[in-house]
Amino acid sequence: MYIKKYKKEGFEILDFPCNQFGGQAKEPIDEILKIREENYGVKFKLFDKIKVNGKEAEPLYQYLKSEKPTEEGVEKIRWNFTKFLIDRKGKIAGRFDSRVKPEELDEIIEKLLKKYPQLVGKKIILYAPTFRGNIYKGFSMLPFDGI
Repeated sequence: MYIKKYKKEGFEILDFPCNQFGGQAKEPIDEILKIREENYGVKFKLFDKIKVNGKEAEPLYQYLKSEKPTEEGVEKIRWNFTKFLIDRKGKIAGRFDSRVKPEELDEIIEKLLKKYPQLVGKKIILYAPTFRGNIYKGFSMLPFDGI
């Protein structure tokens, strides 16, 4: 959905499965790739599984969480599909709970893509600690030339 809608404007999704939420991503990465392509038609880039919480959390998520905790001041990712929106200059534009539906972010994504017209060649990338590439439940973003 988002790849087709915004790719020409510099939007890309990178998927990082995470098995820290109820053991949802227990399959090997090659099996996750096959499942998401065959069952969901997902074609965006898939990376190895990561940890988003705890001492072994990826540095990317350590940074995102510390720079943009929840409104209650909580850094921990509560569930898969927490979303971080980052503009083309690398500034965190917002953090959204897993309950926020992707379509609720359309207006924000469109504003971010139009912001800084001089940087149109720079991509906004979506990092997703998801299970099976289910972008309809949520995602996280980071700029291509960012952090």
